[in-house]
Amino acid sequence: MRSTIGIVTAVALSLSAAHGQTPAPGFADGVCTESPHVSDRPSDDPGASSLASPGATWFANDSRTLWAWWWGKTYTGDYKVLWVRPGRSLQVTGTRLDGASAPLTAHIPDGYYDTYQASGLYFPTSGCWQVDAAAAGQTLRFVVRIP
Repeated sequence: MRSTIGIVTAVALSLSAAHGQTPAPGFADGVCTESPHVSDRPSDDPGASSLASPGATWFANDSRTLWAWWWGKTYTGDYKVLWVRPGRSLQVTGTRLDGASAPLTAHIPDGYYDTYQASGLYFPTSGCWQVDAAAAGQTLRFVVRIP
């Protein structure tokens, strides 16, 4: 009897541990799993310290060298994303993961000489989107669901 209880307990613990795992961001089995937000935030930038809200929705790469502050949809239909990036050049691309679509269009204006960079991202269709950014050899990838 003892061994049966031990086996049942071990199986139950294994199942609960597996159930508690968060799926990787992406699209699988008909489900869009968005990237988790980070709980920390970038260091204040002289040009953007007043915008680095402690309650912001940030995505960041593992080395915390490239950050994206997801603001959401604007009145123009674009999604405003503020970046903290190394260097002065930022490239942003995006691919829909759950169906065919033209790629996203990134509007990245000139004139940002500190680490802060504003952008507008236009997603041509609703769906599960992977956004890839690169700046000065650093990369950031995150997944968002566009309604």
